[in-house]
Amino acid sequence: MRTTHLWRWTGLAAIFAMLLSACGGTPAASTTANGISAATTGAATTADATSAATMAATATSDTTSATATGAATTGAAPAGNFQIPTAEQGKFNIAMVLLGPHDDGGWSQAHYEGLQYVEKNVPNVHTAYVENVPEGADSEQVFRSLSRKGFNLIMGTSFGYMDPMETVSADFPKITYIHLTGYKTNNTNFGNLFGAMEDIKYLGGMLAGARAKKDG
Repeated sequence: MRTTHLWRWTGLAAIFAMLLSACGGTPAASTTANGISAATTGAATTADATSAATMAATATSDTTSATATGAATTGAAPAGNFQIPTAEQGKFNIAMVLLGPHDDGGWSQAHYEGLQYVEKNVPNVHTAYVENVPEGADSEQVFRSLSRKGFNLIMGTSFGYMDPMETVSADFPKITYIHLTGYKTNNTNFGNLFGAMEDIKYLGGMLAGARAKKDG
């Protein structure tokens, strides 16, 4: 333990000295917790700094692995900074993952309102959502956590959710996954959904033409 502290303090002293040197200053001799001057360590300080950085990285990796293992074991821990909702027994459970806030007045809110409509009008259905989920690794954690909670249908509302959902769907073959605006499918439990944009464009064109004709 004393050796570990020695390496860490010596490494910090060396880094501090290098920063001062880079700024044009002349560092004074720094004393470690064990009374050893950084100036007397010579070339060994660089090796000590490297060792300290390696140990810190190893400790971080161990902590991350332990956290992930705990989440996988309990199935109830939050996924990163996201609180994962719970499925209700005896109901068909639908979870939706939103890229933005559920009340953004646009894309995410439109999907949220559709989800609310389903719960109000389809019997024996429970719905839940997780909002402000970025694409990439964070979203994969959320999809995996929702799967462990026992949701029957999980929907992702962004193109960037496609690959994470594909990965998770392979591990939970009894759960259905649908992602929006993407193109991938495994023809079993993972597919995609996208609105008929040509209909909206057609109506928009008709409206613009009618307005132009009226305005001359």
